[in-house]
Amino acid sequence: MECRGDNFEEQSTCLCVETCNCLKTVAVLFVLIGHYYRYAEIISVSGVFRSVGFFGAALFAFLSGYGTCISYVHKGFGNKKHWLLRKVVRIYIPFLLVSFVSEITLYRVSGGGLKKMFFSILFNTSDPIMWYIFFVLIFNVLFLLVFSMLDKNKDKFWTAFLILMTAGVIQICICSNFGIGSQWYTSTGALLLGVFYAKLDKQIKSFIGNIYRQYGIIVCAAFGLVTMVYVSKVYNNCAFLKDIAIIIAGMAFCTILYFVAIFFDKKTNAHILKSITLVGKMSLWIYLIHMKIMTILSYYFKSYLIIFLIVSFASAYFLYLMNNYFLNIKKIRKHKL
Repeated sequence: MECRGDNFEEQSTCLCVETCNCLKTVAVLFVLIGHYYRYAEIISVSGVFRSVGFFGAALFAFLSGYGTCISYVHKGFGNKKHWLLRKVVRIYIPFLLVSFVSEITLYRVSGGGLKKMFFSILFNTSDPIMWYIFFVLIFNVLFLLVFSMLDKNKDKFWTAFLILMTAGVIQICICSNFGIGSQWYTSTGALLLGVFYAKLDKQIKSFIGNIYRQYGIIVCAAFGLVTMVYVSKVYNNCAFLKDIAIIIAGMAFCTILYFVAIFFDKKTNAHILKSITLVGKMSLWIYLIHMKIMTILSYYFKSYLIIFLIVSFASAYFLYLMNNYFLNIKKIRKHKL
């Protein structure tokens, strides 16, 4: 998943590219495990893991908010149309390609004529977890609209952030009251938290340079654990309060990983976790195809988590290489011109 901005001085940020990719690896593993036990091994005693997918989605949302805001803080929007177009191309075009192939071959759209098929391809309606793609795209549009109002006066950042936060609260209330799927709003808190931390990046970087950074991690970890227990034990009857607790739990989870990530030296991360960052780089492709892989495997094999993970990673790696290959060809042709 995309979570970083374009061409800024990454050494001046708390999370370098390698660290972000490591966090994306954590997020995509949570998503895959959660979806496996939610859709493939529903009756399994290990079904307790079916809810962990939310924390993966929350972490993806956090990184999206962080990366988008970091890019804006360091270099602004530039050409606004080009900024938004880059976001759409990087996220929606891969989604559209996977959706086209899966809808035509795997799900075999039939009935309703070309109109229904066209709609299914555009929104990949056969895959229940593609909501996140549109969640991120809507956020990018809203971020552009709100922050472009102060593009020439960045001192009013917090005014724009307050507008963005108000929109998030309205979204949570509307979706919750009208019975819209909770996945559409329980990651909103983590998304806004990513924007918040990105703006305070310099202050946080200064803070973690002193001896109190260990205590910050301990406090965040304790807060996260307490919140998660709160979710599972307390708010079982009131759906709205439970959703609020889940939102807070997601924010706490992201805060824990954020401070843990910046606790370690960036060079050490890049050296030790080099192979892990590769999974983070291809996380978008993993997210796009893993439910399709699950469907295919369910036809031919008994469900095994390890097979599901291996096939998902291998298939995503192939698509990742193909994508890089065509991007390199495009760059070569551009330079020749």
